[in-house]
Amino acid sequence: MTVNIPLAFTGAFIGAHSVYALAVDNAGQSIGSWLGGGSWTVPGSGPPTVVSTVPASGSGSSQTFAVTVAHNNGPAAISEVSFRVNSSLSSDQDCYVTFDLVANTFSLNDAIGYPITLGTANSLVNSQCIASAATASTRVLAVAFRRDSPLWPEA
Repeated sequence: MTVNIPLAFTGAFIGAHSVYALAVDNAGQSIGSWLGGGSWTVPGSGPPTVVSTVPASGSGSSQTFAVTVAHNNGPAAISEVSFRVNSSLSSDQDCYVTFDLVANTFSLNDAIGYPITLGTANSLVNSQCIASAATASTRVLAVAFRRDSPLWPEA
């Protein structure tokens, strides 16, 4: 039997720790002591990291991208997530979306009428793409924060 236990450690738990496990049967019996199963180090606080962008590659005229980010102090420590589609990191002619997690809004580079609130019927448009607030969403995972953003090239 395998038991999967998703954990997210707070900044107060930084440092090296031992990992222990104990099993008890239906009669209440165990081997009597916890067994050392290894070690785990919780890194100190630092900047958030991008865990993944899904899909990482592909093609098409529309796509909902999922950006998963993490912070050692948990999802509440992340205030902003940005996502860019372009041939380079240049801000010229790109599809660049920024999510303000505190205000629950997002903006699109060079778009008029932003920021807009997630879950509303609004969309943002620039010369490169359209970002829809209606279908954008936020999910807090066990150890990461995920932002889903539907993007379409502008017609």
